[in-house]
Amino acid sequence: MSTMRVGFVLVSSLLLLDSGLAGSALRGGNVNKLRQSAIVVIDMQNDFVQPNGSLSNRGANRDLIQPVNTLLDLDWGLRIFTADNHPHNHVSFATNYPSNYPSTPNGPFPIVNLTYSKLSSHTSTRICGAEHIEKYGNAGAICNGFPTPSGEVFSPDVTVPQETYPPHAVQGTWGQKIAEGLKFSYDDPKDHLILKGQNAHIDSYSAVFNNLACDGAVTTDASSGEPNSLTCIPKERPFPHETNLPDLLRVSGVKDVYFVGLCLDYCVKYSSIHTAFLGAEAGWNTYVIEDASRPCSPSTFHQSQSKQQMMDSGVKLVSMEMVTA
Repeated sequence: MSTMRVGFVLVSSLLLLDSGLAGSALRGGNVNKLRQSAIVVIDMQNDFVQPNGSLSNRGANRDLIQPVNTLLDLDWGLRIFTADNHPHNHVSFATNYPSNYPSTPNGPFPIVNLTYSKLSSHTSTRICGAEHIEKYGNAGAICNGFPTPSGEVFSPDVTVPQETYPPHAVQGTWGQKIAEGLKFSYDDPKDHLILKGQNAHIDSYSAVFNNLACDGAVTTDASSGEPNSLTCIPKERPFPHETNLPDLLRVSGVKDVYFVGLCLDYCVKYSSIHTAFLGAEAGWNTYVIEDASRPCSPSTFHQSQSKQQMMDSGVKLVSMEMVTA
């Protein structure tokens, strides 16, 4: 479960939404609209942004700071920042798998199939396999359907295609910190920070649900020959919540949620899809500001498919000009 600063900050956010005391950088109806809106800045961290970051593409994402800062200057009702916060042995790190571990080719990010036990209302999920017990302790299980010494029964119920990456955003490191130059402060009570990916045995692209939502086999696109990306919509309750982001949005009473940051085809995509999924019941609209976001996969097929999946899931793709006009 994630760590987040709420406390009295939530009260001030509610006051901001209701009273509109803050000054505005906009004209007309957009002023009130943004005061009833949240901006969610996804994973703008040193490892993804700075030239010597482990997943920054040699700093190619650094110029994204400027447009995101432009948006942060606006009079938002709620400012939320997310950040990966991985243990050193995180399941997404390629260094945690032997070179002969079975995988599916996927450009620079090979896919491994991981099996988990089913999440229930009375027990947490386990990653299945003896090799994972050695690595993750009680978070692993044999998953053979027989009772454990404590009487629990685990079966291999969920298959998660897990992309693997160089180690990144490791807890306590410079790379994990919010990118230098972004208009964010760890000391500003208006900046809500939500940490994700904190469990070693399961990844979370999304700031809403973890990767248990990605239950399904890897399939290949017939035209490109590349692996298809999943939309990762939960199939049943209880939902595999990763953070309290949905609760923060509900309590704040926002009507619109805007996502920016990194990566458009990964964490922005899944966070926005999951937010739109919950928004169908909660009543908010979900947007991604394309020119304040950026894809990370070099595959144009993956980028195009990700955009289509967002739109198919009810996410509206907009430009900065549409937000600031």
